Amino acid sequence: MPSILLPELVELIASHLHQHDISPLVRVNSEYRQAWSPHLWKTVNVSGHTNATTFKTPATQQALHRYCHHIRTIRSRPPDTHFLSLLHDIPALCMLTRFSFLPQYWYEQSVVSLVLVLRRNVHLQVLTIQSPALQHGDGERLLQAIAESLPRLRELDLALAHDKVVQPNVVRTFLETLSPDLETLTLSVSFCGGMHATPSFATLSKPVQDSKSHPRLRILNLSTRCDADKDRTVVPAVLLTFLHGCQNLEAVDDELLTLKNYRSWIFAYPVILEVLLQRTAELTHLRQECNIPLGFNYNNPRRDTEMAHIILSPGKRDGIQEGWNILSLMTGQQPRPACGRALIKASKRGLRKLVLDGGPGISSRDIQSIFEHSRSLRVFRPYALPPLLASDCIRCPWSCLRLTVLNLQISGIPRPDVLTDFMNRPIPPGVSSLHRGTMEESRELQKKVYTQLSSLVCLRELTLGNDSFVTTLIVDESSDNGPVYFDPCFQSDCLEMNLASGLALLSNLQALQKLRVNNMDHRLGAEEVRWIDRTLPNLQILGGLRRTEWPGSSISGLRSNDMIPFGRPFGAGPAALQCNVGFKFE
Repeated sequence: MPSILLPELVELIASHLHQHDISPLVRVNSEYRQAWSPHLWKTVNVSGHTNATTFKTPATQQALHRYCHHIRTIRSRPPDTHFLSLLHDIPALCMLTRFSFLPQYWYEQSVVSLVLVLRRNVHLQVLTIQSPALQHGDGERLLQAIAESLPRLRELDLALAHDKVVQPNVVRTFLETLSPDLETLTLSVSFCGGMHATPSFATLSKPVQDSKSHPRLRILNLSTRCDADKDRTVVPAVLLTFLHGCQNLEAVDDELLTLKNYRSWIFAYPVILEVLLQRTAELTHLRQECNIPLGFNYNNPRRDTEMAHIILSPGKRDGIQEGWNILSLMTGQQPRPACGRALIKASKRGLRKLVLDGGPGISSRDIQSIFEHSRSLRVFRPYALPPLLASDCIRCPWSCLRLTVLNLQISGIPRPDVLTDFMNRPIPPGVSSLHRGTMEESRELQKKVYTQLSSLVCLRELTLGNDSFVTTLIVDESSDNGPVYFDPCFQSDCLEMNLASGLALLSNLQALQKLRVNNMDHRLGAEEVRWIDRTLPNLQILGGLRRTEWPGSSISGLRSNDMIPFGRPFGAGPAALQCNVGFKFE
């Protein structure tokens, strides 16, 4: 039976189909195989042990050699790096435009194979590589291959292990010779300290051969460990020429949460900050950090006012209000109303990172107002997850579209499907707000919440649910098998996190690396786990999937290796935990 579809129609139809839908079509006849094979092989996903093992079979390897000229995207999260050797043995695999490689384990010589694959694929536009275990010289070889061999690169996300220090002159050459088409650069690399002798400023400042400017670069996220006192010449020498060539930067970040151990390369060196202030307005009139340490007890109105005054302490410079880059409030106390209002004002003044201890003291409306006004916010990380009512969450769109880390408890969602409380006792009819309304109404509300979250396309870490506090555990001594522990912090008025409730709306979160659903009555099952594995290609950790025990080390009087029963098991069943996926369960 001849195919009557035009190639343009086949292309349009294929864009709406999954590979599982296309696979039967290539087996109809030779014409169908010719028409649909390019779409079946356009994207190759390698995820989990079983999937990676399949690619080692002779039949699959023959198919790869036969159809490799169709492959444009490889998304790889194998259990190890052996998949690389397979790719590097296919010389005709040279038309990739997207390549992500996130193995759980690296072996010796892995970087050598990776470099060979990269050097053949000069058409690559998007490249993601996370945390390779580097041998001596591997970092230098990898950086050199990316800069020399990928002239069309537009997006690069590369994380090298911080315990391996790359020579500063190699990092400088890498940055200045990267593709001039680069639009987004996320780089984690250490080039200060280590075993290398610190080169002189004169040596590092010599012109780089074939140095390029990067007029299209809009987003720069650079994580590097530096000490402003020890590395006062190295960091400026490595970065200045590169930054001068980035005339159209819109956003720049050092990816630091606090400045306890290292300094920010953005703020620690005046010559660098001066260049960045000419490139982007988001750093204008920002002070580096406000750090209120443990011991500042403001759990009374007077202390609350003093705290708010500290948060709002920056004055005006050249007639413009100053703000904070990082607010780190690790006081061990819950913020009170004046502090909440001060945080809203700080968010309007360019606040980029907010780290809190005692988050539940912030009101739901204050949280929503922070997200509504903080266009520059990158990190919202309370260590006690604050509750945001779903009704407040959907009140208006969020402005913090560059958010990369979000810890939040979204509450106030009716859950008629939840029939027992945190101690497994039946909930009487008509007494709980969980049973307000119908399941359909609950899911309509949940879909609006998912839609709000889906706007945060830069998210790398998302933590939902509620924190557990060992000191609040309730012990049931009546069990014949010994005491059972119940957690009153267990959250039921939460997102279901299943496909029926609208989980698929989170498919925009392509950059997500860590997803945790802590201590909440979610409905993540095998179908959802497989969807996450298929849809979120960069995810490396899925946490909070199931809990049946507490570690005894957290309970006074018990041995550290004891495990005690948790009385309210939650989450997915065994089928979900047995799924062969490319990320780890926590």
